[in-house]
Amino acid sequence: MSELLLMLIPPEQQTAERPPAPAWNIGIDGNGYYSALDGAYDGIETVGELAALISKTGATVGNAAKPGQTWQQMLDDAADVDALIKPGAKNILFFGEWVNTAAEARFTYGLRPVQPIVNYAQARLAAGWEHVVLVGPIPGGSSQTIPGTSDRATKSWLGSMDRRELQYIKLAERDPKRRKQPYEYVSLASAAPEFFAFNSESNFQSNPATRLEQEPPFIHPIGKAREAFAAAIASKLTEIMQKADVA
Repeated sequence: MSELLLMLIPPEQQTAERPPAPAWNIGIDGNGYYSALDGAYDGIETVGELAALISKTGATVGNAAKPGQTWQQMLDDAADVDALIKPGAKNILFFGEWVNTAAEARFTYGLRPVQPIVNYAQARLAAGWEHVVLVGPIPGGSSQTIPGTSDRATKSWLGSMDRRELQYIKLAERDPKRRKQPYEYVSLASAAPEFFAFNSESNFQSNPATRLEQEPPFIHPIGKAREAFAAAIASKLTEIMQKADVA
């Protein structure tokens, strides 16, 4: 194009038009931390920074979480999750559980990988989810929800699961040839230790304003703790969206 023609064409038309921004579709699956719960609170997608990000980006969102689900139940009953996929959109799924599985298994999984998590993620990717993001455990539950254990043992087991996932990430970063997990990861304990630390007595459970239950066991975070939970998911979602914009 000649310089004369360039002078006659408005600057905003001289460059190729950018492709339209991708349509985002967010799915959520998990237990009662993620779902609405008996009128106590609405689904996690309605909370704080996550709700604001969904609104700002115009993303669609669906929540298939159910109170009481274990990893295996989520794996066996995922048709409603995959029904949330929208063709043509960038489909991102956040999922999490942990405490119900711990109560059911009574720690028989030990420190070995919980295979249903891997199987679940692989199946969701095969179904058409572009990103599958595992959200780390919350230090809820106690000896009253997991019989035969102590509160310390409950937190220790859940904390070990979080450390295990973080270690997988570090190992994969050090060795590109190492097989990566089929999911991305959000550590709530790292994102908001003041509410979700496992090695502290001062987390959401210690404050009546940040726990749903006023008598033990203290299981469900509310208030600022639930806002921090949503913010950690929003931070990961922002990261994924920004990477897509650069690509």
